[in-house]
Amino acid sequence: MINFGKIIYSNKKILEHKHVSMVLILLLFIINISLVTSPLFVARAQIEPETVIERFDGLEEAFEEIYAADQDCLITANMTCDLPSEANGYEVVLTGEPTTEKYIWFAEEMVIKEEYIISGTYDFLQGISLNPDDEYENTKAIIYSMSASTLGRDYYFLYVGQFIQNILYLIAISLLIMVANYKQVKRRVKYPEAIKITVMGMLGPAIASALIGLFLPQFSTLIFMTIYSLRMMYIYFQILRPKNS
Repeated sequence: MINFGKIIYSNKKILEHKHVSMVLILLLFIINISLVTSPLFVARAQIEPETVIERFDGLEEAFEEIYAADQDCLITANMTCDLPSEANGYEVVLTGEPTTEKYIWFAEEMVIKEEYIISGTYDFLQGISLNPDDEYENTKAIIYSMSASTLGRDYYFLYVGQFIQNILYLIAISLLIMVANYKQVKRRVKYPEAIKITVMGMLGPAIASALIGLFLPQFSTLIFMTIYSLRMMYIYFQILRPKNS
């Protein structure tokens, strides 16, 4: 196992272990995706409501106008509050659907759309009033509750997105590796072996991406793609060498 662990940094060990079990490769592939996705998970969990509010032009002032209606009601999916139909350029929708591209919509989920869009369930909005003592803190609580309610769903889409992306890498690069030595007679790389080489080559870049991405999450995917591409290019040329035939 120690010898197998050297695939993290040794391209030679990757080629030596191209006969390992496909079950182990499947497990390794899942680990790779988890490593690459982990900085994105951390970044998503650390979203600050102040940052989200700043992305939406005039959102703080829009909520201030909503609060000015002085409706002592709580945010729910079926509110009957007498709110203004427009607040600082945002259409306020309680029933029906929005008719503009900039709105605050209290539907099955609460949705806020301007140039950006954020939506959330009412799971964590229960108890939040539209007649608060501290307006800005209340707006922060609304945005935080919306963001927190979709955390699990966002994690799912982040993981599925990375899974699909890495599957595409796997197919493309493994085909390239298999074709790389098609002229070799004594020992060609078969497709299952190419898949194993491709997955094992991900591990080192995935670990680097996870570690660096904890500090620079916005660059985690780019770091992985860059290191992985360079590594697989090097392995590709190693396979082309006559000594590997």
